[in-house]
Amino acid sequence: MNGTKKWPVVLLAILIIFLSNRLLVDRDFLLQGQAFEHGSAKVLKILGEKEDTNLAITTQGGMTSLEVVFSAEYKGNLVTASQNISNLIPDEKKVSPGDRVILIELLSPDGNSSLVMSQYNRLPSLIAIGLGFALLLIVFGLKKGLDSLVALVLSVSMIFFVFIPMILQGKNIYLWTLLTALYSILLTIYMITGWSKKSLVTILACALGTLVAAGLSYGFSRYLHLTGGYDEATLALHRLKDLFQVDLRALIFAGITIGALGAVMDVAMDISSSLYEIRLHADIGFKELFTSGLTIGRDIMGTMTNTLILAYIGGSLSSVLMRVISSSSLLLLFNMEIIVVDLLQALLGSLALLLTAPLTALFAALFYSKIPPLKDNEPR
Repeated sequence: MNGTKKWPVVLLAILIIFLSNRLLVDRDFLLQGQAFEHGSAKVLKILGEKEDTNLAITTQGGMTSLEVVFSAEYKGNLVTASQNISNLIPDEKKVSPGDRVILIELLSPDGNSSLVMSQYNRLPSLIAIGLGFALLLIVFGLKKGLDSLVALVLSVSMIFFVFIPMILQGKNIYLWTLLTALYSILLTIYMITGWSKKSLVTILACALGTLVAAGLSYGFSRYLHLTGGYDEATLALHRLKDLFQVDLRALIFAGITIGALGAVMDVAMDISSSLYEIRLHADIGFKELFTSGLTIGRDIMGTMTNTLILAYIGGSLSSVLMRVISSSSLLLLFNMEIIVVDLLQALLGSLALLLTAPLTALFAALFYSKIPPLKDNEPR
């Protein structure tokens, strides 16, 4: 499809995010942490180290704290600041000249202010990595890479600027999860393939595959008596229930559905595109196309299932290690809610992939069998 025809859709997608954010999002629910005056600073020189008389307490448990004093350039001024290092934080590194850090201004009871390092300023490095990823995507993918990047940015923007705020406002998580998934599916597939039978097949398969993941998640989270309060973050949300009416069980539904979305789109697009190319170059019918789709799907499912399960295991490795250490038996371990949720995410996401493959093959066989194959030297 001509790239110029896609930009009206891109503008519409941006407009949906903008209007949803402006009209539906209550900003009183966002960024409600304790406010301190803060900003980025560059460390210039280490002035010394000393034991913090307020925080550096040696306890029977072995807790120690060290205060590193340094000069820095902060908001155009030369200032003196400090870094508090505790042995409770593993491998905490002392600042060095040239480091970029975030300083916060603290007021003591007597009214004096001091500058304390909050954390390293990692944002410039993350931006550089993101720009490198975007550049490589465009270099290797050319126009398709640019289209994919636009779809990715808009999908992530939809999640952060609309979906998450709506959750914090206590809106229906089930509804907004499905709306966000539909937005991402329609936009991503359209940007990659344009509007055609191939995109229609892929969208139908993605939508049904995602609904499978959503339905299984909804059913099993109730069947397994899950509460949603399975780690420190979800329990902290529960403690803030007077401010944020978040349905913790529905968060499991959202995590599984959105987590499986990318893999479902990947499988559907791979099979749909492969069968489309086969049909263009071979005069075969419904049965042959469907059989070929199942064969392609079997090859894809093995690696994609591994990808999904290993990604979930890797993402929750530290919490799994802690539960393995603290549990006294396998029976207790595999009935801990956090372990059950992790397993459920991996298994239901994989089930969605397994069902997406034959669905894509079926839709592709139905629609592509009516497409005449290309003749010799006929343009695509």
